[in-house]
Amino acid sequence: MPRSVSTLLVSALAICGCGARTGLVVADGGITPHDFGVPVDMRVPVDMRVPPDMHVGVDAGTPTTCSGSTGPTSTTLCTQRVRMGALSLSMSTCFVDVRPAVGEEGTLTFDCEGGGAALVFDGGARFTGTTAGVDLDVCTGTEFDWSDGCHWQSAQHVSGSRADGRFTLTYAERATTGSGCQPPCSATAVLTIL
Repeated sequence: MPRSVSTLLVSALAICGCGARTGLVVADGGITPHDFGVPVDMRVPVDMRVPPDMHVGVDAGTPTTCSGSTGPTSTTLCTQRVRMGALSLSMSTCFVDVRPAVGEEGTLTFDCEGGGAALVFDGGARFTGTTAGVDLDVCTGTEFDWSDGCHWQSAQHVSGSRADGRFTLTYAERATTGSGCQPPCSATAVLTIL
């Protein structure tokens, strides 16, 4: 095939692939499409994603979907260590302002008899909320300005049962100001209890 025709075909295929909403999984140091049949050697290293220093981010405090607890209040506290797993992104082009890094560990501190809970990662990310029995529900949020000229807000929620040995982190975001904003992204990850 002549070079100009093959270049045009490759460009057309790349354009058609934009906006695909099939989830990707960050694993083994790279982002690998699942259910695509894409060879492992086509992985994109995690470092190729838009780095956090490409935006101006500030902690937004507790998002409105949180339970409102500031953390544990009892004198009888329990703790467990957790590790952040790989992120599954809603689109391959997504930047998500998830505060704990993949592989980062943190300490869950909670009222042993139920009540408040705080999950603080070694890098400083802090989630607060409640625990009842073995169930956990904590969250945090951020705000950031993006290159689309819009101001964004994220809500990051960790929930699940300690009895399962893991929790689920869900990330959602929305533009709060601006017009012509890019589509919002979402992500999920599993946190393993160590």
